[in-house]
Amino acid sequence: MKTKLEKEVHFLKIYAFVMTLGCAVFFLTAFAAQDKKQKFTEIDVERINIVEKDGKLKMVISNQERQQSQIIDGKTLPLTKGGRPPGIIFFNHLGNEMGGLIYGENGGKGQVGSFTFDKVNQNETIGFRHLESDNGEYAAGLTVWQRPDTSLKIFLDKYETVKKCQMKPPEKLPFKS
Repeated sequence: MKTKLEKEVHFLKIYAFVMTLGCAVFFLTAFAAQDKKQKFTEIDVERINIVEKDGKLKMVISNQERQQSQIIDGKTLPLTKGGRPPGIIFFNHLGNEMGGLIYGENGGKGQVGSFTFDKVNQNETIGFRHLESDNGEYAAGLTVWQRPDTSLKIFLDKYETVKKCQMKPPEKLPFKS
């Protein structure tokens, strides 16, 4: 007849074997590659990044708060005051923005809608736009811009240099006025 200690040791061996087997099954199934398509009836997100296999950004769909800044020559430009409206931003093979579809409001009763295409390393060259002010005045239609061959990044770098060089007036004048 087995002693109480022998019974407990036997139980613990069985318990340890079952738990080890259970953990192994869990880890093998939980971390297995999932190549199946997922189907959703409805999904709420703030931003979706569409990327290539190498991780290069190709498209961003987002709300205003999480909207992507413009990227030119690999440099992410700062967002302007108030940010960018929600929408879809597209990126070319170089990783630069190449246009987008945005829509939003102007902080009042008006609204804006824009579908644009960008020149490489520049800004919009063609766009379908609807801009409406608070008082109901609006402009809508096809807009065409003629952009230079110089990268917009060069202009922005020069602008930043000029901003840094601007002299601020002294707080106290060295003489009485």
